[in-house]
This record gives sequence, C-alpha cells and structure tokens, in this order.
Amino acid sequence: YLLELLDETSEGGQYFQLPGGKMTQENKEVIELQPLDGVLEKWRPLTATLAQTLSELQSGRAEVYNPRMLHSRLVSKMPQFGGGDQHDSHELLRHLLEAVREEDLRRYKSVILEKLGFNCKTDPATVEGEQKKIIKFYGQQASEMLLPTEQVFRGVLVSTLQCQICEHTSHRDEFFLDLSLPISEKQLPPLLRRKAEEIEDNKPSKHQTKKEKRAERKKNKKQKGH
Repeated sequence: YLLELLDETSEGGQYFQLPGGKMTQENKEVIELQPLDGVLEKWRPLTATLAQTLSELQSGRAEVYNPRMLHSRLVSKMPQFGGGDQHDSHELLRHLLEAVREEDLRRYKSVILEKLGFNCKTDPATVEGEQKKIIKFYGQQASEMLLPTEQVFRGVLVSTLQCQICEHTSHRDEFFLDLSLPISEKQLPPLLRRKAEEIEDNKPSKHQTKKEKRAERKKNKKQKGH
C-alpha cells in the first residue's frame, strides 16, 4: 500500500489547495488569507529511491537485494547513518519516514513560495516581515495534510486537560509517525502474587528433584531384582 501511495507522487501535476484563513499580524490586526492552490512537481530523489527499493523487495526475485542506493540517499541527508556503524533499526525507520515526509513537504513549500512571488528555492528564514508569517501560515497548513507516509504510519495522540474548578475540558491532538512504549512485566494482583510465591517456595529445588529421581530408580532396580 505504501508503494502505491509513493507511486502517485512519481509524476508532476498533482493538484492541491490550502484553505487559507485568518492570520494575526504583528500589529495584532487580523487579516483573511485567501485559499492557495497549485500543482506539485514530481517526487524527489529519496522518495523515488524508497519506492524503487520497495518494488525490488516485492518482486519475488530469489537473489539477495542490497539497498545500497537507499542507504546512500539517507546518509546524504543524515550523515550519522554512514561510516558502517551499527544502528537501531527502529531509529533508522523513524528517520527515514521523517526524511521522506520532509522531502514531500518541500514540494508544497516550493509552490507556496512561487505563489507569493518568491523563487521556489528561497529559504523562508531569509524572508522578513509579514511575508514570512504568511509563508509559515500556509506551510503549517501543508504540514497538516495527510502525506503518503502518514497515510500508512501516522497516528494521533490526544491529550485531555480538565480544570478541577470549572471542569472545563480541552483537547490537544499531536500527530506522530511512531510511538515508543515502555515494556514492563505484567504485575499480578497481591493475592495471586502471594499464592505464586508460596507455590514457588514449596517447589523442590533441582538438586532435590534429581536426588528423588535417583532414589526412585534404585528402588525400581531392587524390585526388579526380587
């Protein structure tokens, strides 16, 4: 399914629209930004290489596949994965998904810059004044869209706060591509834990068990001799 979603970005021409809305300026004046639409360019190198890698892995070929090109693309963006050192696979997957997402998001940001009269390669950090806030406003709306990798991996963490006085409740949604959870041993209720400990205490040791088995074998031999 992920490969199908990535393939949809392989060609340029995909239409999108950002809703716009109200934005507060530095002078506290609220302005209404119009919807912004445009057409995206085709996918970028890392996304294309990931799709090629997934396609090769699903081809059913018998030979071993070496994802050298994907690793090279990732290292060019995140040098910490170079040098032949060992890394946690979960950490690599997390960075890979984030890098693909960021690369896809740049396609939207390029259109936003062009629509606002800038060169598509302009660094938003170098823009000054209200234009910088407008770029950031539309960029935030683009980042909230469900991009290809997020359609497979994205989840939502909902935080709920309730005032103990007025009981007003507020919710906050946080999106994530992966979620690390602690692994802990399942704790038994106190009563069951005590019973389990009693059973364990009454259980004979390995040495005692072997001794009893040897005595049983000797007894059986004597009975056969008679």
